[in-house]
Amino acid sequence: MIMHTYGREGAPVILMLQPMGISAEMLYKILGSRFKGDYHILIPDMGGHGDEIGEFISADIEAEHALLYLKAAGISEIALLYGASLGAAVALRMLDVPELKVNNIFLDSAPVARFGYAVRKAFGPAVRMQRAVYMKNDVKMKRQVEARWGKELGDHISRNFEAFSKKTLTNMVNSCAQGNMPSIPQEQQRHTFMEWGGNDVFARISPKVVSYLYPDVNICVRPGYQYCEFMVKYTDRYVAFLDKIASGKFEYREKRGESAQLKSSPCPAG
Repeated sequence: MIMHTYGREGAPVILMLQPMGISAEMLYKILGSRFKGDYHILIPDMGGHGDEIGEFISADIEAEHALLYLKAAGISEIALLYGASLGAAVALRMLDVPELKVNNIFLDSAPVARFGYAVRKAFGPAVRMQRAVYMKNDVKMKRQVEARWGKELGDHISRNFEAFSKKTLTNMVNSCAQGNMPSIPQEQQRHTFMEWGGNDVFARISPKVVSYLYPDVNICVRPGYQYCEFMVKYTDRYVAFLDKIASGKFEYREKRGESAQLKSSPCPAG
């Protein structure tokens, strides 16, 4: 892991952990650079991404490296821990360390639930097949990627998939498919927001697990959206909401009763 830093050192810290296929530089460009507040933004290149030429081994190891960096930098408090997809898998493992004070958490497409054995076995080959298509320079496939992510980000993701080794890709897929269910204290749950696109594969299981295990976490499921799609299509509104959370200005709803069923909070930013 190679940590990239942006903004003013000494300002409230935002740690951003990106989805598979997006480098630190690109995540800062599309999200981090749009924050309006005064922050010290940290974004790592995880294994196989950007400046980090080493393999991605596991979400546990990436979480350990991030925690070691924070400790070495004398950072014991984070204003916002942000993670999307693979980054959310790493963030969930960081929450296993209670010594780190995390004021607010936002996880997009969080792989909380563990997929069953059959799904895990199918998930890896499906992603490797996607990589093979990228490597064949399939024009139709790349147009689909561009339609979903935009040309610049789509090209960026395609190039990264082409560069991933089989080992890195397999390990990233396993890290997402295995999920993680850390212990989250009630007060921290109230300052945690998780969202999924309604068509995201994780949305079929993870929100129900979250609602059961963490009844005070704020949940949003966006009907009709794919994995991390809202982040890309409505970036300004998405970042404005993250900024509001990091600044402490977001008013979280009151906690639900212990017997409450799965309920989505009003989805922010449209």
